[in-house]
Amino acid sequence: MKKYIILFSLFLMFLNCNFAYSFGLGDETYYTPYGNEIDNWTGNTLRADGKEELTGLKKWYFYKGYIVGECNCYPPYDNKRKEEIEKLGNYFVFDETSYQLVVFGTESEWNSFLNQNDLKPKFWTRWHDGGDVGNILLVIAFLLVFYFFVSIPLLIWFVVSFYKNVKKEGFKFSSPYFIGITCLSSLILLQWILEQFPNSI
Repeated sequence: MKKYIILFSLFLMFLNCNFAYSFGLGDETYYTPYGNEIDNWTGNTLRADGKEELTGLKKWYFYKGYIVGECNCYPPYDNKRKEEIEKLGNYFVFDETSYQLVVFGTESEWNSFLNQNDLKPKFWTRWHDGGDVGNILLVIAFLLVFYFFVSIPLLIWFVVSFYKNVKKEGFKFSSPYFIGITCLSSLILLQWILEQFPNSI
């Protein structure tokens, strides 16, 4: 029975992570493969060379030094209300090195441009929407510091339970606690790898 308590504690820690993320941890700035920024503090906004370039991004992917995506595309607000600014279009392509931005009103125009410039991924289009977890190590640190009243007791509970089971039964690869640790470690490693390689292929 105690073995399954360990797995349950891991599950609670996972739920706590989702809870923390849904209440503001996801509001942050993400760096693109070429060092530009996309933040979601007030809606997904693309910033290049420190300047706001485009607001209203819906989803996008990174490919061959470009950011390609769909949007309710508006230029920088410049202290104007959104309804006072003319909408640019629904699709965009942004060159991360030259900072050239092209916005399209129709999907057919956008697709035609992508085909002409070979900007459609061959194997996997990895879409982003601003809801990415972000740096997994920062997420874990955030939980430990700001949600210590939940995370720390669960962590202590898990460590103590793990130690008691190993001391009593020895280290077994088929044991629930080993499977739990392996699954949790694999998820963290996978998330870290995806952070390092955000591009489509």
